[in-house]
Amino acid sequence: MSRDNRRVLWYEGMTLDPHHFQQWDRYHGNALNARIRSVRQHDWGLTTLEIDRDRLANGEFSLISCSGVLSGGLDFAIPEDADPPPIRNIADHFPPNSDHVSVFLSVPAARSDGINVDLHAADSMRPATIVSRTATVTDENTGSDERAIQVGQANFQLRFGTESSEAFTNHQIAVIRRGAGGFFALDDRFIPTCLSIEASHRLLGISRRLLELAVAKSSSLSERKMDSTGQRQLTPSDITALGLLASVNAHIPLLNHYHAMKSGHPEELYLTMLALAGQLTTYVGDARTSPRNLPMYSHANPSSCFNELDGVLEELLGGAQPATNYVRLPLSEIGENLYKADVDTELLETAQLILSAKSAEISESRLVAELPSMLRIAAPEIINNVLRSYTRALTVEHTTRLPVGAPEDPQSSYFVVKKQGPFWDGIKESGSLAVFVPAEFDAVTLTLIAVP
Repeated sequence: MSRDNRRVLWYEGMTLDPHHFQQWDRYHGNALNARIRSVRQHDWGLTTLEIDRDRLANGEFSLISCSGVLSGGLDFAIPEDADPPPIRNIADHFPPNSDHVSVFLSVPAARSDGINVDLHAADSMRPATIVSRTATVTDENTGSDERAIQVGQANFQLRFGTESSEAFTNHQIAVIRRGAGGFFALDDRFIPTCLSIEASHRLLGISRRLLELAVAKSSSLSERKMDSTGQRQLTPSDITALGLLASVNAHIPLLNHYHAMKSGHPEELYLTMLALAGQLTTYVGDARTSPRNLPMYSHANPSSCFNELDGVLEELLGGAQPATNYVRLPLSEIGENLYKADVDTELLETAQLILSAKSAEISESRLVAELPSMLRIAAPEIINNVLRSYTRALTVEHTTRLPVGAPEDPQSSYFVVKKQGPFWDGIKESGSLAVFVPAEFDAVTLTLIAVP
């Protein structure tokens, strides 16, 4: 029915008919809808939805509960103020040449020239929008004096996409797919138009997973921040990492809010996702993820925009990783006081090798004075020969000037491994190096890094 905004005129001596009160209802309902729509464009959709999955597995579609506002402004709550629609058999309406079918919550559309209220539950050729039900109520002034009165409730039906939707107001609530075994299941990627995130399991899942991805990204970037905090100079890569960390951390509280509250409007969640994606595109140079190409919000078709943006964010959160300025080379123990590190061929050619030494028991002055002459570094294949012959092997020198991008800890001492001589040639040929640490330096923690 088209909007009827004509106000009833009340005056003394007028004859009252049902028409006056019906028009009064229409006017105030339309006025309320207009006022709400003026401040909230997307003011219709579901607030809760629960489908009977047990019946679905047996080939029947049934609603346990559902509430919200239809596009025409009809607010409802099933089963609180409206009977659940009759259960429907799925197989009878599933297209034989398709792997899915849509399901709609429908109500006969109101007409300006027809019967919109069924007072007597008549078997009409055209079902009415509102059907009559008997309700027992008490007098609010006395709390007693029960009376049976006639009340109206929406005449809801379940309809499939294979059925005609004419003369109905329809709201899609599900997509059913048929698996390889012939069993019916809900399409978990479908998102109905809704007013609350909690009406969609998919939206709840998106908010939860994005929060987890953002927290994981924040944790990894925070480690990078700790490494760069002590540097005398910040490299462009460090600045990128800090900017990326700021972008992710700014959105974690918002994502956590939507995940915890579950009652936010989907558009608000979407705007948060858009803002996060827009900022992340700064750090990922990909034309496909340009901020101009991010999908716009579609209230009537949220599945399309949310699923696309969710995929973009997953890619961005995984790909938005600033280049590291150094590579940690793990030292694995291969013998008593003997450690080995595998080094990439390119790093052997281009990178500067730095050893950091840290100890709570040995003073810095002793580390600087004694450790360089006590360490032995050579290829693993010849390290035992080096130890037996008391050969110095690679030269190690203390330094206070680290290369740009190397992490710096005020509690550590740093040593440069000199890449020259026959022992270095042996390391390049081997692709790994061995480090011997004398027993008197067992309390020292050594870390080996390569700075390209």
